[in-house]
Amino acid sequence: MKTKTVLKMIAAVAFVGILFSGYLTYSEYTSTAALGFTCPPGTNGGLTCTSSSGLFGLPVCVYGLAMYTIVFALAVAGILRGT
Repeated sequence: MKTKTVLKMIAAVAFVGILFSGYLTYSEYTSTAALGFTCPPGTNGGLTCTSSSGLFGLPVCVYGLAMYTIVFALAVAGILRGT
């Protein structure tokens, strides 16, 4: 498999990861859970409304968003560079 094809696949997966983790980050900061359910403040409401899940004071979905963005940017840079 060619390097450019692999980079395109990595960029596609990273883009989906950006969408998913971006949605989870938005849901975390607006207290809106998946599928429009609302979590009570200060409670563990399920998938996204967990006030107890975090690392260094930030929800873990923020780190996922940052990492997927970095991977996406590196993959696109590799594609544009022609490597």
